[in-house]
Amino acid sequence: MKYRADIDGLRAIAVLAVVLFHADFAFFSGGFIGVDVFFVISGYLITLLIATEIKEGRFSLIGFYERRARRILPALFAVILVSFAVAPFALPPNQFGEFGESAIAATLFFSNFLFWHETGYFDAPADFKPLLHTWSLAVEEQFYIFYPLALILIARFAGGRWRGLIIAFAIVSFAMSYKGVAANPAAAFYHPVGRTWELLLGAMLAFRVFPEIGNRILREIAAIVGIALIGWGVFTFDNGTSFPGTNALFPCVGAALLIHSGAAGSSFVNRLMGMRIPIFVGLISYSLYLWHWPALAFTRSFMPRELTGIETAGIVLISIAAATLSWRFIEQPFRGAKSIVRRNVLFTGVGGFAALIVVVGVSVASVNSPSQENATLAEAQNAPGQFFGDDTCFLGRLQKPEAWQAHSCFLNEGGGPNALLWGDSFAAHLAPGLQAADGAWSHQILQYTAEGCAPVFGWDPIFSPNCTDFNINVLEVIKAFDIETVILAGQWASIFNQGVVPADIAGTIEILKSRGMKVILFGQTPVFRPNVHWLAARGKYTDSAPGDFDVRINEDILQNSAGAAFIDPLPFFCNGANCRFRSESYSLFGDANHLSVFGSSWLIEHLVPRLDGVL
Repeated sequence: MKYRADIDGLRAIAVLAVVLFHADFAFFSGGFIGVDVFFVISGYLITLLIATEIKEGRFSLIGFYERRARRILPALFAVILVSFAVAPFALPPNQFGEFGESAIAATLFFSNFLFWHETGYFDAPADFKPLLHTWSLAVEEQFYIFYPLALILIARFAGGRWRGLIIAFAIVSFAMSYKGVAANPAAAFYHPVGRTWELLLGAMLAFRVFPEIGNRILREIAAIVGIALIGWGVFTFDNGTSFPGTNALFPCVGAALLIHSGAAGSSFVNRLMGMRIPIFVGLISYSLYLWHWPALAFTRSFMPRELTGIETAGIVLISIAAATLSWRFIEQPFRGAKSIVRRNVLFTGVGGFAALIVVVGVSVASVNSPSQENATLAEAQNAPGQFFGDDTCFLGRLQKPEAWQAHSCFLNEGGGPNALLWGDSFAAHLAPGLQAADGAWSHQILQYTAEGCAPVFGWDPIFSPNCTDFNINVLEVIKAFDIETVILAGQWASIFNQGVVPADIAGTIEILKSRGMKVILFGQTPVFRPNVHWLAARGKYTDSAPGDFDVRINEDILQNSAGAAFIDPLPFFCNGANCRFRSESYSLFGDANHLSVFGSSWLIEHLVPRLDGVL
């Protein structure tokens, strides 16, 4: 197969987009699409290789899997083993076991399924999962387990009519991705079925489904459009963009145009991508992809604050250096016809390393980390999720409003008028305290909360597809239960980064007041980075630490409270930028931001005098 320097250049674009996105460089807010560019490249190159060998009668499944093992596993195993050495001292204690599970999943190529099922609201933040990026490797390898077998069967029983079947499978996969983004965004993102069309788009290029671009001017136009489509995704998409679905067409079609235009001849863009620096970055792209994320994740775990631009740039440069060494001394010795590692040695070594990682991973997942022995707050973690009325009063992100079980969600048995606690998990974590202080108010409080659903009319978050209906349904709940007072609470610091502005709160309050409601508005409670138990375990912070949010946020919320009774929790926690996370040797938080059972009761106890006049 003829070497194409421009494809290495395209790899460079893809990996740099991903790295700079992960490093939080603002201009690269959509850099995650680099993974989709990789999928198209991979589908093209692998299909070209397999189809050529099948036609020439020399394709071997064992040879194919050997090449994949040589390409993927040595560097991957090196990253996992180094991560095992660092993780006990870098990760929060209650996340070390999760790391062991992710190491097993990465080794056995099912980490996409693991992280899909770990996308719950109270799971560890993505920034602290060193092997999170291996989900894309899992998708690719799951595809390549079955793909060559399918091509062999098509060649044998369908007369080699690959094109029609590949197109049909790609259409079905894209349709499932399109539907999945609306119905279950996390599944659409991680599931291989919804990503298969991206690999098959590359396969279509290899099978010459599209006519060759023989005209030089058309090649130039195709290449410019291709790089523009990728650039559009990199610079305009962000975490709030619905993805993959139709938006994945931008990077995938862009990558396909660049590959296709370069196949028929040269263009200005393809020549730029074939220059020495892009080629070099493309050559180390796999190792760079592997090493950069653990470097960022572990560093962020050590830091109870956002990294500075200089610190982040330093990590990126260190990752490039590590990738260069990895490519030269780990990847290269295992690849190519001149490799000194024979097949039997390779498979024996791969099996041995995989078994070692699985054994160590199982051990890590079942025991405490060395650092956890020093976790002074371990006895009082009170992890969130235990007290929210899961799936009944606190709905999951995929549950519809009908799943809410109203008569199980009264927090007290007062005989007075009804009040409604409406919001996301930052409303739900108030429930234990409100329940514990039952005798302090005459209202009966009804909990109506859902994962990721801020109490704002008209908000439609990508990863909580039922929020719009959930919030609209609150008006029916108010009517059905004769609600007199509505308590609004949410993770405002996060919500304001997802398109909501403080004025939207005012609009929601006005709607409620127009229906005769009294409204109580809770401000932001502290958010830390990372988990508060890790902060305490490291010994640098004992009772308080810098909050990971703008402490002036509640001033903006107050200005948009539209006459509602405003409750500001921050004065009870924070003194300037530092906020307490422990009181009386007990944890006030169950993770990095949600109140523990103790913390909820502690806060409400302090707020009773203020709430007494309105509840």
